[in-house]
Amino acid sequence: MSFKHQIKKDINRNFFREFAERINFCGISVKALLNFKNQKGRKDSSIKSNTASLVLKKRDLPIKINIDEKITINSETYFVKNIKDELGLLEIDIERWEE
Repeated sequence: MSFKHQIKKDINRNFFREFAERINFCGISVKALLNFKNQKGRKDSSIKSNTASLVLKKRDLPIKINIDEKITINSETYFVKNIKDELGLLEIDIERWEE
């Protein structure tokens, strides 16, 4: 078994089981990690951050998303800023959509 294959297996077996939660992504129920980023210079943790990173398994997402696209997560609208595709995982940098 290759090192890359072992990493993918560990991610699927352990990482998502321990840390992921079920979210509604554009009407699709998927397990993902949603991590809001700290705002630089802010010491008050009650302030909600506008930027976040979303990690999910590529195979769990039956739709293709693109940079600069609007998406919804748990009924909130976000703007896709960047997408990384590594080891079968999508890491999506998002920003809260303010109208």
